[in-house]
Amino acid sequence: MSDKLLSLKVLSPDRIILNADNITSINVRLEDGDLIGIRPGHTPMIALTSSGKLAYKNQNADHTITINAGILSVEKNLVRILTTGAAEKIEQGKNTTATNLPLDSKLNTYVETLPDE
Repeated sequence: MSDKLLSLKVLSPDRIILNADNITSINVRLEDGDLIGIRPGHTPMIALTSSGKLAYKNQNADHTITINAGILSVEKNLVRILTTGAAEKIEQGKNTTATNLPLDSKLNTYVETLPDE
């Protein structure tokens, strides 16, 4: 990871939802309704996020993923969001809906499982 770029990890208890590097900016809505923009060098913080769209940009494209509410932490250009799952991922205008994924009735969200190693 470059010191001038961000890394983003979106994690649930059972899997890695998103692991992305070389990010120039991240926008996510907090629990209080405010939209926060995170850029390289952002002040360390911990906050609650609301369910909704998480947008991030790398040097090549804009990306969006819909996530459940969770906990955001920012430290040394590493942004982590702990959540129960992701409902939908939108890549460069293409929409991959969660209906292609199995529904986890306990979490009440669509999940993608990691392959066995």
